[in-house]
Amino acid sequence: MTASARETLLEKLQVAVIFFISSYDDPISLCPPSQTEFHPLDSSLIAAFLSEFHTELPTRRQLRGLRQTLTKLAVAARDEDDEQSISEALSGSHIDGSSFSSSTLEDYSGTLLTPTTDSTSPLASPRSISSSATSFSSPLGFLRTAFPGVPSARLESVIADATCKDGWAEDVDIERAVQLLLTQEYLRALEEGGLDALEDDLTPMHSPEWLTVKAKGKKKKAKMRTYTINNVRQQQHISERVHRRSPHCDVPRRPPDVDIWTAVSSISAQLSSLLPPHSESFFKSFFHSPESKSPAAALRRALTTITNADDTDAPPPDTTVLLSLQDILRSTPEYNEQGPEERERILSDARLCLHAVQSRHGDALDLVWLLHSLDSGETAEVRLHSQECRDGHSVESSASRPFETTYAVSFSGHLPGCPSSQPDEWNVVPRKKPLSTANPHAGFIPARNDMSKMGTYQIGSESHKGSEKLKQRLKYLEERLTETHVSAARAWKGANSKNRGKEVALYHVDEARKLREEVKSAALDIARARVGATKKTDASLTTIDLHYTTISQAVILAKEFLGEYGASDVRPMRFITGRGNRSVGGKGVLGPAVCNALIEDGWNVSMFAGGLTIRGRIGS
Repeated sequence: MTASARETLLEKLQVAVIFFISSYDDPISLCPPSQTEFHPLDSSLIAAFLSEFHTELPTRRQLRGLRQTLTKLAVAARDEDDEQSISEALSGSHIDGSSFSSSTLEDYSGTLLTPTTDSTSPLASPRSISSSATSFSSPLGFLRTAFPGVPSARLESVIADATCKDGWAEDVDIERAVQLLLTQEYLRALEEGGLDALEDDLTPMHSPEWLTVKAKGKKKKAKMRTYTINNVRQQQHISERVHRRSPHCDVPRRPPDVDIWTAVSSISAQLSSLLPPHSESFFKSFFHSPESKSPAAALRRALTTITNADDTDAPPPDTTVLLSLQDILRSTPEYNEQGPEERERILSDARLCLHAVQSRHGDALDLVWLLHSLDSGETAEVRLHSQECRDGHSVESSASRPFETTYAVSFSGHLPGCPSSQPDEWNVVPRKKPLSTANPHAGFIPARNDMSKMGTYQIGSESHKGSEKLKQRLKYLEERLTETHVSAARAWKGANSKNRGKEVALYHVDEARKLREEVKSAALDIARARVGATKKTDASLTTIDLHYTTISQAVILAKEFLGEYGASDVRPMRFITGRGNRSVGGKGVLGPAVCNALIEDGWNVSMFAGGLTIRGRIGS
């Protein structure tokens, strides 16, 4: 008989004896071994579990599950005893739990403190829930609920560091305790991933240079503003910038940077494209003609000349096309904003333009709006052949002329004179020679990544912008997690019999638990993208670098890569975990942790200095 069969037979015999004993009225008094093994548990609880197997003998798996359940219950009972002892020792430093006995809070705190316990489990009894609510009133119970993964010894140490002594009284600064725990968790994550993990996020610190501070000078008194009082009959105090409009030339007030002849060249080029085959010089002749008083008048003369030309065989505009063009003009907001005279002029211009462009309604519409802009724009009052344009200079003011007191004339600018030659003359610009390079073929050699032929992980091949978004989201979640913990500590500290501070604290604790899971998920996404970018694949080996990851992240990523790509003796997979030079004590912890996790998962793992090699499943 093998050892395992003998052990199974003994366990069945023991259970049969227990079933026989449980048929008596007081079976628990005859079960000293069970009470000794699970001492903190109540004897009636053990009897309730044993009564479930009164019909048939349990299997080995059921016996093992029963033993594990009783062990967990015993550990939970010991923890409750420890909390009650610490709560009694610190009873003077926190709020009395008698005022914190609402049924809603008890149910919520019991569920939060025992999240993995089924609703039918004995731990969900009113007695357990009541003790959980009472333990939440103590600093240790609050911290244990807010930080479920932190050992009790560390929580007690943090409470001792955050305790302030004032004479004989002791008070626990719960906010300081929360800050200490958050700092410790942050440093622990850095120690697991290596302090160099933040090299991409932190900018290098430079020692500041010494600056020489200059002596302050004496403050000067502000200059007094003076007002000059003059006789209005005297003309010598008149500013030179005040000009009077010439009586011989009606010059419009335009900015000095407006060049009318440049505008004429541009308009002529546009007209030559709308009215082929007439050239640009054909339209310039009308603008330079002394008979044209304004640009709009010059353009109308040009259009009239085109329509009245003897060599044109264009028929008059179709009435249907003309009416549709006029309807389009009437529907525009620019037309509705004009007065009666301007509207009549626009409609007459439409007939003229449509005849000139030979019933092309699109070009006619452009010509109509061009005429309207010349009539209403800056060039509406421009006189192309005024006295000032012929003289080439502006009329300056003189003391002998009557003085005009209008202040607005001081803003009049100098108009350019009439050009002596055509302004559209082309200048030949020599072509610039390209700079000669050392290698004449350098511009034809494409840049190529040597690793482009190797396989890349799907997430690792994302752009840098996606990685920055992940980092920003992780930073946002970490800030929210810290704020939620601090809010929970403040609500717990300010709780009394009149408010529901403990319920608010439990709400913030639950929010912190959800945010903690989101932080872990975001950090795992960043680690997955970073590790996936380091994947190198060739014909005989796949190498992945797990540097700058925590133990939990490294285990998850290693299993993901093995599940996706697999490993075998022919094509093994290698994980680089490092020698541990940047770890605490100079001893690597990432490699052994990943190795143990993969061995438990059934992988054939061999370790070397700074990494692991996986050669398939065990026994395959």
